[in-house]
Amino acid sequence: MGTLGLLKVMYRRGYIENMADVLDELQKQGFWMSKDLYNKMLED
Repeated sequence: MGTLGLLKVMYRRGYIENMADVLDELQKQGFWMSKDLYNKMLED
């Protein structure tokens, strides 16, 4: 499982309240993801 997979599990279990904030911070730190993947991570 990768970083985004782990974040998705944590979000579904309630450990992360705002996925967009987490993804934005990852991108600020240099983690690259496509806009499609970013949007897919926000679904659910």
